[in-house]
Amino acid sequence: MPTKGEYLDAWIEWTMTAINAGYEPYLLTFMFNQMQGTEGRTTARMINLIEDVFSKLLTRIVRDPRKADIYTEYPRLIAAPDWPVHSHMKMTLEESVLNAGKHWHGIFLMPPRSRMWTSLDKYIAEKQGKYAGKSRPIMRVHAVAIETTERKAIGYAFKQLDRRRIGNDAIAIMPKTHSEMPSRSGRA
Repeated sequence: MPTKGEYLDAWIEWTMTAINAGYEPYLLTFMFNQMQGTEGRTTARMINLIEDVFSKLLTRIVRDPRKADIYTEYPRLIAAPDWPVHSHMKMTLEESVLNAGKHWHGIFLMPPRSRMWTSLDKYIAEKQGKYAGKSRPIMRVHAVAIETTERKAIGYAFKQLDRRRIGNDAIAIMPKTHSEMPSRSGRA
C-alpha cells in the first residue's frame, strides 16, 4: 500500500503531466462561513459547495459541457482540506475561528482551449459575488496563477496529506466521471 508521501508524489506527477500538456495551473482557496453540524457533515457540505463552484466555472470554460470530452476538454480540480498553522497564520481571527479554521485549497487546471475571456484569477476576482459572500455558505474564493513554482504550490495545497492529518480519501477530484455523477432522478 502506498504511503501518504507516495500519494503526494503521485498527485504532483499527475498535475505536472497536465501542466506539461498545456493546462494552466491556479491555486484556489475556499473560505467558508460558519457551518453547523458534525465534522463529517460540514466536510460533505464543503465538498458539495466546491463542486458547485466547479460546475459554474465549467460552463464559462467549455461551450457545451454535455458534449465535451470529459478527459481532454474539461478543466480539472483537485482539492484538499487545510487548517491554519499559527506560526504562519495569514487568516483573520474571524476566519481562523469559523469551522475551526478549516478551509480548502485546490489546484485548478485550465485546459489549453477555453472560452473564458480572461485569466481565471481575474475572472474570480471580478465575479466574486457570483460564487461567495457574507450571506452565502462560501465566504470567499481566491485564485492565484501558478507561474514558476508548480511543485511547491501543489505541495502547499496538499500539505495536510504530507503531515498525515488527512488521508488520500479526503481529496476531492473534479470532474467526476459520468458514472460518479448522480442521475437526473437524484439517485447515484
